[in-house]
Amino acid sequence: MSESRAPPRQYDHELMRIYGTDDGILIESETTVTNNPSTDATFSSATKRAAAGRLSVNAVASFAGITAEILLGGDQAPMTVMSMTITPGQGAPAHISFSEDKVFVIIDGRLAFLVNEDRFTASAGEHIFVARGVTHSFSALDGIPARMTLVATPARHDRFFLAMSDLPMPHNPDAVQRVCAQFDQAITGPVVTIPGSLQDR
Repeated sequence: MSESRAPPRQYDHELMRIYGTDDGILIESETTVTNNPSTDATFSSATKRAAAGRLSVNAVASFAGITAEILLGGDQAPMTVMSMTITPGQGAPAHISFSEDKVFVIIDGRLAFLVNEDRFTASAGEHIFVARGVTHSFSALDGIPARMTLVATPARHDRFFLAMSDLPMPHNPDAVQRVCAQFDQAITGPVVTIPGSLQDR
């Protein structure tokens, strides 16, 4: 007579909540165990991942005409948050972040963006999403600095910026390549430009 066995547990429902608190950012996860009626249960855990509920500048990195104030990052943070000021006519060369999703929130000024093969401009109040693996670039237009906030997940881009900022000038291409490989980035082309006829898009 064969022994009856309960089906294996399946962890098929996970909920994550992120809370800003007075003394930390709290990551709370909840997993429901299903497919076993006698043992269905929910497990919860909470882990403090960052040192402050109200974000403030904890480091500054500069390269490629970008000054980035790092508000949240490090290997215990759920995401990278940076406030970036971009020098007119400069910005990030075309590149791919292979394992990060990004949202850019334009605060001041106007920027040219490249996302995949699409070139367009973005102004204060606009939001740009770039999925992992997608080629993108940006530069400040109109002869004035532009400001925007970057949110990238998982947290990694802050450490990439710090590593690039530490490289001596002028940049050695081999050193840049090593930093890019370390942080899962690839530079694929020059900084995006927008022809005058397209700058009103």
